[in-house]
Amino acid sequence: MSIGARLLATSGAIFASRLAGAGIMLVVQALIARHYGSASLGRYLVAVAAINILAMLLPLGFQTITAYFAAAYRAKQQGRALRLFMRTALIQTSLTAAAAFAAGQALARAGFLRESFTPEAVAAIVIAAAAVAFIMLSGATLTALKHAILGMTGDALLRPLLVGISLAVVLLGSVPGDPVEKLLKLQSGFLTVLAAAAAAAVVILVRRIPVGDSVASNERRRWWFYAAPWAIVALASDFFFDITTLHL
Repeated sequence: MSIGARLLATSGAIFASRLAGAGIMLVVQALIARHYGSASLGRYLVAVAAINILAMLLPLGFQTITAYFAAAYRAKQQGRALRLFMRTALIQTSLTAAAAFAAGQALARAGFLRESFTPEAVAAIVIAAAAVAFIMLSGATLTALKHAILGMTGDALLRPLLVGISLAVVLLGSVPGDPVEKLLKLQSGFLTVLAAAAAAAVVILVRRIPVGDSVASNERRRWWFYAAPWAIVALASDFFFDITTLHL
């Protein structure tokens, strides 16, 4: 198969997965509105907007530059630099997620969120956001390591599919309680499993790259030089709807 044909096939598969994922989320929203009412749908959309924005903020911009640096390190066979890059991204994402968790609990327990979201629901939102952030980091790395379909389908298709499964469990279950909170808890658990699976795939592929030379002293500065500006651009352009939803 020629390069053009492979690119077309890969692009088609990615587009199809995104289309399918969007369709699943549309069905999920329609079912929430039908079974639990428009108020529950509104609360869920606010939670999703918070998850998306937090997931973009937690890696501190590293998810926007991962594809470039991971591809460069792979091409140059600089496994040591790639390992350091991924370790830095994962550690700082974990630390910012812990800070967001503590801040969210403080706000919820202080009554700033009123009755809309309990501390348990806020915890589920932050956990889901952290899982999505790890999925984006892993997906960008997998794409850079020439596994584009595997990297893209995690956020484009598997994430909506797991949300759909979570809603199905809530609809079929008989456990009393707020359906939106139960849905958030379930999907945060499923997304955490998906994030762990994606990270495991990244570890396996990264270990195949030779260690290579030592990391240059200015390499960390290069990461931060590109990370923060791209994060701001991506947040302002790709998440305009989510930001508007939170404002409303």
